[in-house]
Amino acid sequence: MAKSELSVRRSESVLKGQTKMNVMCEKCGKRIPQARLDVLPGTTTCVACSTVKPMVGFMDWYHKTAPELVMVSTGDTENLRRAQRINARAR
Repeated sequence: MAKSELSVRRSESVLKGQTKMNVMCEKCGKRIPQARLDVLPGTTTCVACSTVKPMVGFMDWYHKTAPELVMVSTGDTENLRRAQRINARAR
């Protein structure tokens, strides 16, 4: 089944009031949890098979009235260290 067709079916089921839908991971074949489908309706993989890298967010307070949210990959150790240092300094 194509990814767009699966998204359309999910949208139709939500419109009909059917919030629960059994969707299987395309890589391992296990059922994708409903909480994941609620947050990411277009997903086709479970958490274990996902290729998305985890991210961490920090507030950057360079300007007191215009903070920015900085997202850093947990695998990027240098930028993660910098963001943690900036965040600690701003407090």
